[in-house]
Amino acid sequence: MPYKATQKEDESVAHRHNIGIPEHPRYINLSTHLSATQSAEYCNLMKQFADVFSWEYSDLKTYDKKIIQHRIPLEKDTIPFKQNLRPINPFLLPFIEKEIKKLLAAKIIVPLRYSKWVANLVVVRKKSGEIGLCVDFRNLNKCSKKDNLSFTQDGAFAAEGLRSQSDVFPRWIFGT
Repeated sequence: MPYKATQKEDESVAHRHNIGIPEHPRYINLSTHLSATQSAEYCNLMKQFADVFSWEYSDLKTYDKKIIQHRIPLEKDTIPFKQNLRPINPFLLPFIEKEIKKLLAAKIIVPLRYSKWVANLVVVRKKSGEIGLCVDFRNLNKCSKKDNLSFTQDGAFAAEGLRSQSDVFPRWIFGT
């Protein structure tokens, strides 16, 4: 059953704005703490730069694997881990299949015949009621080499000479 936020929750956190057209909506959420003028300015700014955001999986660009490859540096003598299959609610299977087909069509994921690492899908329900898929990478994270970059308590990137997100943007702008 899809999660439906109560009206009180929706109003207290953010207000939904369509910066697209009715036939092809593009929704953004802005804090209810913004004035009408501020909301209008943010909407106009987002409309002006709407092409830089990915609104659907198909908007994401694929890349040539001959040019770009992502590798996760692992600790020495790491043994690949295969998680045991966890049961999934049969009611969610059609939603999961639909999401996986969208990811495959957009070439965000590709099928692999053999893999040394196997991790379970984790089904999460978004506030909108939609189904989201995550991968349980806890075993991989334990084996990967750690970098020297850090994140602040609110999840913003922090490195010498860079300010955190909370210093640049007040938290109430994005309704966090």
